[in-house]
Amino acid sequence: MRDHKDDFIAFLPSIGGEDTAGATDDGMMDDAGFEKYCRMVAETGEWGGEPEVGLSLSLSDISLLLLSILPFFSPW
Repeated sequence: MRDHKDDFIAFLPSIGGEDTAGATDDGMMDDAGFEKYCRMVAETGEWGGEPEVGLSLSLSDISLLLLSILPFFSPW
């Protein structure tokens, strides 16, 4: 992810939330937050989500179909 930061950073909200230090005006992660996020995923049991799954799939050159038994929820 570090090598392709521009492909991922736009999909990652600030670690502490949109109103905390380290968030950009739109609540997204800044460069320091991105580095911290990558470090947490690499060095701890912290797991990300869709960006990491997408990266894993592109590196392994496999396809994956995710199914959910949970109903789709929309607050709108």
